[in-house]
This record gives sequence, C-alpha cells and structure tokens, in this order.
Amino acid sequence: MWWLAYCEGEGMFCLLCRVHNTKNKFNKQNTFNLAPSTNFKHSAVSDHAKASGHVSTILCELERRNSSLAQQHKVAHGVTDKITYNAFLSSYWLGKEEVANRKLLSLIDLQKHIGVTEMNDFKNTSERSQREMHLLLGQLIKD
Repeated sequence: MWWLAYCEGEGMFCLLCRVHNTKNKFNKQNTFNLAPSTNFKHSAVSDHAKASGHVSTILCELERRNSSLAQQHKVAHGVTDKITYNAFLSSYWLGKEEVANRKLLSLIDLQKHIGVTEMNDFKNTSERSQREMHLLLGQLIKD
C-alpha cells in the first residue's frame, strides 16, 4: 500500500486521494484526504481501498501516468536535466583547464553552434547563476 501515509500525531492520509482531492461521494467527508483518519483498524484502511472514490482515483492516476501530456512532461524534465548537466560539465572543464570563468557563456554558444540543440534552452545565464556554479564546482575540485 504505497498510497497510505502516516503523520505522527495526526493520523493516516491517502496520498492519491489527497493529490486528486477526492471526497466520499455519499457523505462528502474528507477523511484520508484533508482530514486524517484516526481509525487505525485494518478494516478502515481496507474499506477505504475498496471505496468507489479511491478506486476512481487509482484509475485517474494510472491514466495520468500513461497520458501523452505526462510523457511530454517526463521528456521535458529529462531534457532539463541534460541541459543542466552539460552546463555544469562545461563549467567544470573551464575550471579544470584553468580557463577564465567568464568564458562559460562563450563555450555554451559554441555548443549551440556545433549542434548541441538542447543548449538553446539553457536559461541560467545570469552572473549569480554562473557564480553559484563556479562555487559549487570549485568546492568539488577542492574536495
């Protein structure tokens, strides 16, 4: 039961029902959703698992995971990770080769020019972002 979460001092919540804001369709209660369930009997949990609202929430979650929009979100998230990795790798290379840290944007422009198309979406070009990258990588090189 990966959907059941216990909060110390409060009670049990259903993560799926909380995400999809599901209410009991008969008595409109928010138990397991906004209000924690304090009934710690096995029957209370199994009754919630069999409830029509919870079952429809499971179906919505499965549909959401398999939808094209969800797939596009996963791809976009993966591309963002690749862009960040490429930017940090470029900054790391500049540091290891002892090239001036002001050359990062020039190096990223070169990557765009030679065909690393993901780098067109690199948005962290501010001085502060570059400084943070250099400080993090400097600590890594030092360690």
